[in-house]
Amino acid sequence: MELLITIIMKKKVPIILLLLATLLSCHKEGGECGGVRVSFTLDSFSLSRSSCLTGEDEITAVQLFVTDADGDIVDDVFSGGGFPVSFKGRVGETYRLYAFANHPSEITGLSSEADILGWEYSANLSEHFPCGLPMAGVKEWTVTGRDAEVSIELTRLVAKLLLTLDKSLMSLHGNFTADSVRLRNCPSRIRPFAEGQKISDAADAGDGDVAGEEDLAVFNSGGSVCFYVLENMQGDLLPGNGDPWAKTPENLSSKADLCTYLEVEGSYSSPGYSGRDSYRMYLGSDNSSNFDLRRNSLYRLTFIPSEDNMRKEGNWKITASDWTDTRSMYFTSSLLNVMPGKEMSLELKFSPADFGYVLSDSGLSDVGLSYSAIGNTVTLSCAEDAQIGKSGLLTATSWDGRVETSCTVRVGSGRTTLSELSVTPAEVTLAVGETAQLKAMYRVSYYEDGVPVNVIDFDVTSDKEVEWSVGKRGDQCFSISPTGLVTALSAGTGYAFCTYGGAGSSSTIKVK
Repeated sequence: MELLITIIMKKKVPIILLLLATLLSCHKEGGECGGVRVSFTLDSFSLSRSSCLTGEDEITAVQLFVTDADGDIVDDVFSGGGFPVSFKGRVGETYRLYAFANHPSEITGLSSEADILGWEYSANLSEHFPCGLPMAGVKEWTVTGRDAEVSIELTRLVAKLLLTLDKSLMSLHGNFTADSVRLRNCPSRIRPFAEGQKISDAADAGDGDVAGEEDLAVFNSGGSVCFYVLENMQGDLLPGNGDPWAKTPENLSSKADLCTYLEVEGSYSSPGYSGRDSYRMYLGSDNSSNFDLRRNSLYRLTFIPSEDNMRKEGNWKITASDWTDTRSMYFTSSLLNVMPGKEMSLELKFSPADFGYVLSDSGLSDVGLSYSAIGNTVTLSCAEDAQIGKSGLLTATSWDGRVETSCTVRVGSGRTTLSELSVTPAEVTLAVGETAQLKAMYRVSYYEDGVPVNVIDFDVTSDKEVEWSVGKRGDQCFSISPTGLVTALSAGTGYAFCTYGGAGSSSTIKVK
């Protein structure tokens, strides 16, 4: 399993607040009053998705806090969608404007700038930002005349994750289909006007954004789906680490429950082999040491499940369950003799269908044997100076290491062959007119260094090369057909002869 990460940092969405002077009552005595009317325009930004019920650039509500030089809130304007809004100002004075967008209700109980800076936005993680993505911005501005303009950049308080599934490492053997993708250990609260926020208490973390059915369909077809999570800047918790497999809870001590991670669950299927896997990966600016998810930043992630890493047991990143395996594989011979300077081939058979395998050996090269494979055919080669009588073991193992078969390969020293023919029954007694069927068996024995290594029996009774005949003493008492059928003619005793492949045998025939 691999996780490739690309990060696009801090792309802000400018939301322009146009301040147009009108005559309104002043909030302080003396000086010229400036009334300000506020309207909003938005730049478009990327795509939206099902878990954010509004567009990710959309403002459904906005609240503007105006503070003076003393840090007091001198105006508080809330709009649930009726734009533009207005607030009161004084020409020549400097104000700090704090804007918050897409809170589900009007924010109350704040009286000073300190209250604003300490205020926390709380998200209901199960609802996935139904009022729109939370945004915040601050601007210091001095009223210079009765007609004035000011712009405030609103920054999304969430990081955006674009996740793509790459199945390129699964194509050789089977297919992986995700049925659940979600974020875990997500922040549930954030101080909007203080960047660099992080979870400080595991109680403030929970399950976050989750892919819906439409998202999963896009994901499994190779498209990208996106997720949103509040800023969580945990920093470099594993400095100097370059191993992605070490980015796990056991190496994070007390920080394990404070870092946001992605969980993908799904099923793998191939002929005779199937099961479920869960994949987990901590997020950040890289896949080995950093755990930052910065607000208003776009993180592109490519999830690459690999069959080489499937069925890992006891590993936090990958866990497996409910697996079935009905596969089998075998060599067409468990013992192979190869003569010096010669080659011999061996076939691999699979059930229920071909699946990937890896060849390995023990001791073959030590005795002068080597091998190569094309498809399911393995060719064994023996060197001219190979060690006669020595052997090694050739092993084929399935791609996941769960199924294997082996063949002993031996260096031959010269093969001798012994042929033997036998006729059964060895003796037959018949009455005149009766018949009996004789059977001829041809046995070939192969020897290496005087030791039998293979014995093969052939039934040659009806073979066109076999010859059946009646001996001189029996030609008056029985006859025999080309297929070994004996017919009794008159009382007497004789012999039925059979010859094949340079060997011969006989049966005694008695007729009463």
